[in-house]
Amino acid sequence: MLRTCTDYQEDLSALLDNELGVNESKDINGHLTECDDCATRYETVKSLSGLLTKECGNIGAMPDLWASLKDELPSICIVIEEDLSAYLDGELPSAAQEGVKQHLDDCAECLDKFKLLNATNQLLSKGLALPADIEVDIWSAVKNKLESDCETVREDLSAYSDQEVDSTRHRFITSHLIECVPCRETYEGITTVGDLIKTHYTPNIPENLNLWPGIKVKMQVVPFTPREQQKTKKKVRPRVAVMAAAAAAVVGLLGSLAMWLSSPDEQLMASISPEQYLIESSFQEPTDSAEAVVYE
Repeated sequence: MLRTCTDYQEDLSALLDNELGVNESKDINGHLTECDDCATRYETVKSLSGLLTKECGNIGAMPDLWASLKDELPSICIVIEEDLSAYLDGELPSAAQEGVKQHLDDCAECLDKFKLLNATNQLLSKGLALPADIEVDIWSAVKNKLESDCETVREDLSAYSDQEVDSTRHRFITSHLIECVPCRETYEGITTVGDLIKTHYTPNIPENLNLWPGIKVKMQVVPFTPREQQKTKKKVRPRVAVMAAAAAAVVGLLGSLAMWLSSPDEQLMASISPEQYLIESSFQEPTDSAEAVVYE
């Protein structure tokens, strides 16, 4: 394989430190005699290495870091004492458990502290033990609590199925359903009924459905009574008539918008134009009265 100058330059530092084999060193030295660029780079690396060696030699002996750190570190006995309670309860990993056991075999002081801790725990266990003639039945309280939770959970199962409960309540119900078989069966029944309804219930809507006659019955035209006119009637100018027509058109438009928002799909209803009716009626009697459409 033919080596390039880049390959030789990567090995210059190893050549300077005598880390190459005989054949590799011979190959690189032969290349340096033929390539001025690589030879110049090698001299530069050699000069830098000599400069660094010279400067590092003036630093002196390396400081003893352990001498300054060992006084700051806690002793092995202090570390073991912190783990004696966990060792006594068998809560340590197997490797740590074996390490504490070995230290107790070698350290009499730590062994005495362990024996004292063991005796204290035994004394507390005896002191906290209930007399033999006293019976404590906690199942009734637990059962009442479970039944209370079941009652509240079942009240929220429908909302839970529809994703209508908050996140905290949702997590609580989910946890309860995992542990409570009766509530879980109730929830499965609710979801099954919901799935059946979604699958089999389809509303029968006739193609010629027209809701407009029923809506029209609910509508009534109420005469609009203007404010009391002045005793002396003045001739209404054409500008006033135009403004009255515009006001009637706005009222009609608002009525149409309200009906559209409260009505079913537009495709199922016949189109209406109350504003056209109001505009025509306002032009017929612009000075005396106007009419508005009111919905019940």
